[in-house]
Amino acid sequence: LEEMQITYEEWFVRMKFPEFKSVEIDSETGLPEGWVTKEIRDFVKVVTRKTPSTSDQSNYGNDILFIKTPDMAKAKYVLESELGLSTKGANTQKGKYLPKNSLLVSCIGTAGVISLTAVEGQINQQINAVVFNKKSDVFFLYGFAKHLKPLL
Repeated sequence: LEEMQITYEEWFVRMKFPEFKSVEIDSETGLPEGWVTKEIRDFVKVVTRKTPSTSDQSNYGNDILFIKTPDMAKAKYVLESELGLSTKGANTQKGKYLPKNSLLVSCIGTAGVISLTAVEGQINQQINAVVFNKKSDVFFLYGFAKHLKPLL
């Protein structure tokens, strides 16, 4: 992951991609010839979630990883969470499971914390998730997201 981050920064921030010295820059787009501008929705599906009712303690347990922002701050890949969901609690949000390698971005409170899911799980309402159309886009967009924190 760290190697991919370095590659991303070298190619797309410093614009020192392979053969960058011999590539013409398109005067209209400012991009290297052959490159195109894409929108994020061309690569991913953005997902938001909510927190199951905390007044019903049977919604919580150790069946399903339930990620909150403090869990994200501990590592690039979230392997564990302080609070888990029971199967019952997770099912209050049917269809809300995030697959492994979903990109998580905190949007409320400490905005701009990013991480990836190490296993399938769910998130609370303070986090938005990005589910990738292609596995090969995960690390490229993770690198891109690392540069968004100042904007958020």
